[in-house]
Amino acid sequence: MKKITLLLLFIAFTFLTSAQPITWNFDASNDGWTSTNLTEVTGANALQLTTSGSNPKFDRAAANIPTSSANGYYFASITLRIAGAGPTLVRFGYAKNSNPTNFSYINRPVTNNTPGFVTYYVDFTESTGPGSISNLSLEFKNNDGTASGADFTDNGAVIEIDNISFFDGSGGDEVSKTNFDFNLDYDTDQWEPENAQLQGPMGGILTFEPQDGAVSTLLTTSTYYVVPTNGSNRKFLNITLRNNNSSIDEIRVTAEFSSTFTVQSITTSDTGYKTYSIDLSAIPEWKSLVSSIGISFVNSTTQQSSASGNILIDEISFDRDRLSSSKFEKSDFVALSPNPSIDIINLSSKNNLNFTKLEITDINGRLIKSIALENVSKKEINISELIKGLYFVTIQSENKIQTIKFIKK
Repeated sequence: MKKITLLLLFIAFTFLTSAQPITWNFDASNDGWTSTNLTEVTGANALQLTTSGSNPKFDRAAANIPTSSANGYYFASITLRIAGAGPTLVRFGYAKNSNPTNFSYINRPVTNNTPGFVTYYVDFTESTGPGSISNLSLEFKNNDGTASGADFTDNGAVIEIDNISFFDGSGGDEVSKTNFDFNLDYDTDQWEPENAQLQGPMGGILTFEPQDGAVSTLLTTSTYYVVPTNGSNRKFLNITLRNNNSSIDEIRVTAEFSSTFTVQSITTSDTGYKTYSIDLSAIPEWKSLVSSIGISFVNSTTQQSSASGNILIDEISFDRDRLSSSKFEKSDFVALSPNPSIDIINLSSKNNLNFTKLEITDINGRLIKSIALENVSKKEINISELIKGLYFVTIQSENKIQTIKFIKK
């Protein structure tokens, strides 16, 4: 079985008009790639490369990757693990068949000394045009912030490559986790604070604590990607929160560390949860692969944050549609049984409140099932088609919401 990339999903919605990915899996072979200053050891599911000289490279001739605007392969992914103090930059070189020795390069910073395999994505839209990519070259470097990177000269660094893949964007492909519900205690889904503190999450709530005299930001980098490639892109950031801060009245959202941001006004000193839908299409960087997203909480007058209260975040999602602003009180108003279950779970209201909607998600936040309901206080759900594992069901009433964990046996 192929290794599961740590905390990453490759969710490919394949449409009839989209082409199949071009993939090298390196199962017990190098799949026609050649090494320079690298020693190869093939494995059942990955290729191990050990540096053995300066400027190690991994090349593929006659790759034949179409790049025309009509049927081009716009994006690439590489799943790898770099042990110890290995390289921190991969330069993706490509040459078109019209001039197979003239290489252009795209830099992709990578992380070394990771405990598991990590998938990185690369935007090849700039290669779109007549012809195909004839030759590929992956140069392993140190990331020093320059266009060409610094030469990697150490011997003995181990790089394991699980797969390399090229895929198109014609079907609105997504390479991402686009929903973060914080249902796993103490798992922030790799969102990090800047000029702030994070607590939890606990019970599905992430607590964000801003600081005085700075811009407090919730930031994710180099982990999750949104691919807004066409008219059906995920251009809305929907965030459900309770703002207990008496000064912060504005959200600012940026992408790719840009100075350009979009603004959303929010209420202060809330007594319940509200959902805000923020249109990101005006951000110039909100295109193609977006790897860095910042959500800042500030006062609209001072343009700085304040420590006058925390912000409780229930969910962050990137969607194709704007969600209606709503106000929910988190409450224990639903009973679920049996748990664990093989085929059926039963939901019943403890206080005769009618359900309006329910959703089932897996442990990675991926939506499995969504059901609109009307005037029912009990609901039987068939889960026989689910694979064994841990899931979450979220039930909404008119003004209450509850998320319950359950196990499919």
